[in-house]
Amino acid sequence: MIKYRQYQEDIVNRALYNNSLVVIPTSLGKTIVALLIWLDILFNWKKSKILILAPTRPLVFQHFELFKKNTFLSGQCAALTGKIGPEIRKTMWKSSSIRVYFATPQLVKNDIRDCILNKDEFYLIIFDEAQRAVKDYSYTFISKQFYNNSDHGKHPLVLGLSASPG
Repeated sequence: MIKYRQYQEDIVNRALYNNSLVVIPTSLGKTIVALLIWLDILFNWKKSKILILAPTRPLVFQHFELFKKNTFLSGQCAALTGKIGPEIRKTMWKSSSIRVYFATPQLVKNDIRDCILNKDEFYLIIFDEAQRAVKDYSYTFISKQFYNNSDHGKHPLVLGLSASPG
């Protein structure tokens, strides 16, 4: 069972349907905030997908394991890293049974560039360690692709998480 504090619930209520940057010191529950938002969206937007980006493979798997441990939806999620080949990732991105993707930003950047990821399927994108979204970092490319080059003018909800904003 997920235990959360009142301030986390307050943040969730504000961030649920608005693009948000959540800045909370380390160990005070940014990931729990994100998890509560994921769950709301998964239950209320049945056909939507969620993309959680983390800058390193260990962080990708940390988020992935937290999600699996605290939900009954582990069959609907996948962790993607560069160790999975592009053809397998292409199949995974197109899967209707996978709704939550945990990935490194470099992988997502490559898959957008190679046209194996359909941006319009995503309702929410989470940028963990959002302070990295500067200059030529992959987060910058990804956000531009989702916002400037949307095929149908449909933009995803964005949640940035950071303990130390720049």
